[in-house]
Amino acid sequence: AAAAAGGGGDSGGLSMARRAAHQLIGAGSYAGGSDLLLGHSGAEESDWLLGVVAAGAVSREAAAAAAHRAAGRMLEAGKLTEAVALLCAAGLGGAAAEQLQLRGKWEEAAVLAQACLSPKERAGALRRWA
Repeated sequence: AAAAAGGGGDSGGLSMARRAAHQLIGAGSYAGGSDLLLGHSGAEESDWLLGVVAAGAVSREAAAAAAHRAAGRMLEAGKLTEAVALLCAAGLGGAAAEQLQLRGKWEEAAVLAQACLSPKERAGALRRWA
């Protein structure tokens, strides 16, 4: 409940960073807002996702980089399913399959590769399995 209300170990610093990020985004500084949301040590999943959305207003490349960064934070938090979903939604299915493979989830990686990777990417993912 405390985390949902902006609490946690560094609630004052997080809420200040969150407010600053929202102000930056509101002023059109999407990259700065995204960096704040993705970089704060006390940030939560909702912050990471908003950071990805804000980066999407900058460019596709910025959105992809932010998705990688947010997925990394999710993986650190033990949220593999969420990280894989985010990577896939951002068009980074190859990276999602790789994360599954790194964690020994080969069958899930093969299903993901079959479902959402181009033939070239799929071949690379399945080659790692062989």
